[in-house]
Amino acid sequence: MLSTSNCNHDRTIFVQGGGGFKATDPENFLNISASYDDYMTMLRLAKFGIPVKMELDVKVQVEQPLNCK
Repeated sequence: MLSTSNCNHDRTIFVQGGGGFKATDPENFLNISASYDDYMTMLRLAKFGIPVKMELDVKVQVEQPLNCK
């Protein structure tokens, strides 16, 4: 899944969620968060039927949740 967030700013991308924390929790799908500008560019391309490819190097860091609105 690809998403964006209103919390993203100053080149920092914040991701909400990401599945459970216990080994016994069910697996969840990966949520990739992109900057708003990049997300909207990909969305516009997809709406016009232009294929979009992404190459990702995913790194994870778990921190306290933010209260963004």
